[in-house]
Amino acid sequence: MRRPRVGDLRRGLRDRAAVLRREMPDQELERKLVWIFGSPRSGSTWLLQLLGEQQRVIPINEPLIGVHLAPFAPNLIGMRATHFSPRQVLFNTLRGDTPNYFFSHRYEDAWRPLTRRLILGRLRAEVETEARRSHVSDPIVAIKEPNGSQAADLILSLLPRSRLLFLLRDGRDVVDSEVDALQRGSWVEQLSGDLGDPTRDRLALIRHQAHTWLFRTETVQSAYERHRSEDRLLLRYEDLLGDTVESMRALARWLGLATGEEELQELSARHSFEALPPESKGSGKFTRAASPGLWRENMTADEQAAMQEVMGEKLSELGYS
Repeated sequence: MRRPRVGDLRRGLRDRAAVLRREMPDQELERKLVWIFGSPRSGSTWLLQLLGEQQRVIPINEPLIGVHLAPFAPNLIGMRATHFSPRQVLFNTLRGDTPNYFFSHRYEDAWRPLTRRLILGRLRAEVETEARRSHVSDPIVAIKEPNGSQAADLILSLLPRSRLLFLLRDGRDVVDSEVDALQRGSWVEQLSGDLGDPTRDRLALIRHQAHTWLFRTETVQSAYERHRSEDRLLLRYEDLLGDTVESMRALARWLGLATGEEELQELSARHSFEALPPESKGSGKFTRAASPGLWRENMTADEQAAMQEVMGEKLSELGYS
């Protein structure tokens, strides 16, 4: 039997892509997308678990497209975000005026439509596969993307018909959780290997993480303000934790999900912090405490002052005392 030629393979891929586009055109798929933007350590994994149990929902966990579209310049060159102005934080804004840069402003007319097709084509392949597997004919696609939230404005400008779920958490609790995750022996070290000891200079780390939270939050906030009101929803982690059933009830209405009261109650109980086995939660674990305000106990006065200096104005604006 002859080996398939490259041309045959390419034609096969083009034919499959054409079939998928006929099954779910770009604009139809775009309307099914719900981007969960915000910040890491804001309960996005828990939220995706709650949503993923809904019959029509296809959960997509961290595709990280935002990380590739808008990488943090401090992370690329090994410096703290403290030393960067807002325009310098993202590599694509830092280099955007450079014509040779792939995503340069000069050639937006070339790369923007191609990037839109790339994102939709990649998501279509996964959505079609999961929809067939779960026998869902009219899916809602929940995309958890906190680590790529710095690209929220770019992604939503490419996919304006998709929906935005802004998951917001007190930045001080976010930083506290991130510092805990970076300690020796934590779940991050087990996942990524020995990273040294990022907490050796805790105050510098706290300032860096505070700046990162601030930039992501302002980016998502800006995208939220520009997005169509019917296609956006702000959900606070503190509200989701305080009354999970009511928060999920409101979210189900917004998404058009037919979810009964008994189902919401059962779902909330099954995925609660209390339902987790003791060995899977606590300091250094992926699920740590689910206790808003814990930063007050874990941070020194100097560390709290550093967070206040960086995030205080934004926290006050967002209603966090």
